[in-house]
Amino acid sequence: MKKLVESKETIIVAGSFAGHPKEGTEAKYLDIKSGDVIVGDVRREIRPGETAIFNQLNLNPDAVSRTDSQGLHVLISVFSGRKSSKDNLLRCEDYDGALESLSGRTIPIRCQLIAEPFSELGR
Repeated sequence: MKKLVESKETIIVAGSFAGHPKEGTEAKYLDIKSGDVIVGDVRREIRPGETAIFNQLNLNPDAVSRTDSQGLHVLISVFSGRKSSKDNLLRCEDYDGALESLSGRTIPIRCQLIAEPFSELGR
């Protein structure tokens, strides 16, 4: 935290929302890597110690209609804003879970500076 504050670095919290495709969904709607239908994304830039809040999600209704009944999931990634360095300064856990389970919750995501000796995050 100290390094980020001293260098006036910001933190980016990015979320990607997706769902499993319905049978017969056209390839143009599918993510090449995951095979899922991407229905939206969000991004917030915050200062160290702040909490990113996502009050409103603008999901693509056409894409949502092409997902199956398993429900949507979200992948949340965190990285530095690259204000003080052209490279990412953080190594963070990702969060991957059901979108419906996030409503009204705060999801802690553990990070450490990439320059620090490696430790298992969360331990």
